[in-house]
Amino acid sequence: MFTLRRLAGTATAVVLLTVSSSISSAGASTETVTSGDLTAAFTYYGAYPQSRSPHLTISNNGNVLYDRVVRSAWCGAECSPNVIASARKVLHIVHLQPNGQLAVVLDLYSGGAHCCSVEQVFSFNASSRTFQMSERNFGDPGVRLVDLGAGRSVDFLSADDSFAYAFTDYAASGMPIEILSFPTTYFIMSPGRFRVSLRKTPTSG
Repeated sequence: MFTLRRLAGTATAVVLLTVSSSISSAGASTETVTSGDLTAAFTYYGAYPQSRSPHLTISNNGNVLYDRVVRSAWCGAECSPNVIASARKVLHIVHLQPNGQLAVVLDLYSGGAHCCSVEQVFSFNASSRTFQMSERNFGDPGVRLVDLGAGRSVDFLSADDSFAYAFTDYAASGMPIEILSFPTTYFIMSPGRFRVSLRKTPTSG
């Protein structure tokens, strides 16, 4: 069975991570992340929140496996990097399962009032020998990667946006905490899916 590990020619995933950002004279901003043999580079033009032309490249041990314009069901090809401050990184290489292979996660913003944080996960597909994208719109609550101590893997911490305006105005709405996981395996044949692993409803008193 063809796997990303076999392509890399290494038996264990290296979790040493390096991140760099650069701005060229042509106005392109690039964020690059490397973990072991896996490297991801996200490039866009302009400044948040009106950036344009987002592009993602993923390579393994120098071999380019993914090289495409970033597109989303919620912002087309005009998605912005979801930055809160200039120092925030929007590109990640992480383990999404304790025994899973590395995946690339990209934080995007669709624009608009009370909208929308979009997470894209790029997981390796053994049959096509490339990375395939899955995405989820986390709405206004936003999302961040959290390490819950479960075997060096990360989950997605957010809140249930369907509770916004359900009983009162947005500012007074209480939204249940949601923690989602993204199952992947070494022999994945198709993209994984986000799965709610915990939802905690706010209580009074």
